[in-house]
Amino acid sequence: MIKPLSDKTIAKVTCGESHTLALTDNGDVYSWGRGYEGQLGIRKSIETISIPKYIDTLFRKRVVDIACGSRHSMAIDENGDLYTWGEGRCGQLGRGKERSTIYPTKVEFLDDEDQPM
Repeated sequence: MIKPLSDKTIAKVTCGESHTLALTDNGDVYSWGRGYEGQLGIRKSIETISIPKYIDTLFRKRVVDIACGSRHSMAIDENGDLYTWGEGRCGQLGRGKERSTIYPTKVEFLDDEDQPM
């Protein structure tokens, strides 16, 4: 039993290379593990944490799905908005050349006519 989550109903758990996300049935997201690239989404000063920590920047978003890449994380809220955070050197955050971000940030989608050929 993971004590900080003992009173929560976990709907999904996903793992990256060295970090884990858990999604509750209420749409809250918790993270723990190694976060040197920002994939924990909790605070710049926390690079590793061994117990689940609530990602408060997703407060009031009602997350319905989560996923982890090797060094990045993703969440989709009930409105279908995609949030990404962590390492983005290869474009995996969906925000162009942004190298990394510590906090969940909404991905803006371009219309087909705005896409470069």
